[in-house]
Amino acid sequence: MNSEGQLLIFFSGHGEKDENIGYFLPSDANRDRLQATAFAYPLWRNKLSSVNCKHILVAIDACYSGRFDPDFGSKNLGSRYNEVSDEQKIIINYKNYTTRKFLTSGDDVKTPDESRFVYYFLEGLRTNRGLMTIHRLYPYLEKAVPTPILGHFINDEPSSNFLFIRSDYTPPHAG
Repeated sequence: MNSEGQLLIFFSGHGEKDENIGYFLPSDANRDRLQATAFAYPLWRNKLSSVNCKHILVAIDACYSGRFDPDFGSKNLGSRYNEVSDEQKIIINYKNYTTRKFLTSGDDVKTPDESRFVYYFLEGLRTNRGLMTIHRLYPYLEKAVPTPILGHFINDEPSSNFLFIRSDYTPPHAG
């Protein structure tokens, strides 16, 4: 894996909660024994933050996926990241800062079996004319019910970003 590259991890499936911890549920999970049979979100945050890859985005379409957020329960879920409009600054920041971001299909709720999260995720990506930031993708996801959450986890640096770049994109030249 290229340590300067980017990695998108997309999980779609079942989730559950126990106290303040959320879990990914494999097909053989036992809801009465989550700690022994499911994957705790904090465990995945820690493992993913140590992957030797500069930019990581975790997208989760599962019940209680908002519990992937290390600050779950201690912040205002209505706050959103600011859009950065200067393309060159985005590219410079992308090269300089480590990214650890996540998208979840909701906060602490059951997600419908036929979630619209994937639909709006793809709709947003299909509008990409060259360079799309995670912050430009997020407004498409906000159309889904429940409202998805965008956040960051261990080792994310301020001004970092996850980019979706079309193969025919030509970056702007410095002025």
